[in-house]
Amino acid sequence: PKWEGGNYEGNEHERLKALRLAMDLGVDYVDVELQ
Repeated sequence: PKWEGGNYEGNEHERLKALRLAMDLGVDYVDVELQ
């Protein structure tokens, strides 16, 4: 998200859906910032 210095402009729900889809599709890793 923008507040983390990223480029994602969608809402948090949609961002999490995209991350879960990536994991379901078998990506090796996802890069997230925890705050």
